[in-house]
Amino acid sequence: MFYTQDFNRVLNSMEAIFNSETTSEYNYKDGVFTMPLPGFSKKDLEIEMVGSTLTISAEVKEEDETFYKKSFKKTFKASNIDVESVTASMSNGILTIMLDKKVNPRKIKVA
Repeated sequence: MFYTQDFNRVLNSMEAIFNSETTSEYNYKDGVFTMPLPGFSKKDLEIEMVGSTLTISAEVKEEDETFYKKSFKKTFKASNIDVESVTASMSNGILTIMLDKKVNPRKIKVA
């Protein structure tokens, strides 16, 4: 017998996940940021890097929304990133952003 209380708990958990700001988890390792975005294409996304703030967003018209595809805006802090070298690609529902560390050359005075 399937318990209504358990079923409601599962539905409420799913609703909390899919009605959150974004339905995706992200991963960052060694300068590579990945975020699964099923249902989205690269034309749906806007990515902006200003200073140390990376913002990923998508505006989805209400009639185009699906279970997975909803408008969202997610902001991340990244330090010491070369903003000019940031690149992004989208393949099979996975957004990949390459974040290169800033190289600050400096002259070293010999004492």
